[in-house]
Amino acid sequence: MNKTFIDKLALIQIENRKVMLNWETGKTVWIMPGGKRETSESDIEALSRELREELSIDLQISTVKLLGVYEGQAHGKPEGTIVRITCYTGKYAGEVKPNPPVEKIGWVDSTELKLSIPGKMLIKDLKSKDLID
Repeated sequence: MNKTFIDKLALIQIENRKVMLNWETGKTVWIMPGGKRETSESDIEALSRELREELSIDLQISTVKLLGVYEGQAHGKPEGTIVRITCYTGKYAGEVKPNPPVEKIGWVDSTELKLSIPGKMLIKDLKSKDLID
């Protein structure tokens, strides 16, 4: 079977032992805030743009650190479509205000079941590091 890869970037924010995730129109699982790179964008440029567009926040570039890479079957895509999400932590300025396609944000812990495969991997990793409940 041929694999197709979707390359994405995400910002991981943890507060009160919960992680911030997005709920997008038409989705049935929580997803990580961020998105895809445009031609010639670096990870940080793309992540910063996506966060401005989707959540109305400005990433503070000097605070950004790589957290990890999670990959698995892409939710709602044909079998063999793998999403690879490079996750960063960092601070941001502004108040989170969801813009389409993001309907809402939520703060979830390890009991949340409505997650993509990479989302489940992230939650498991954060729980094993005792960062979330």
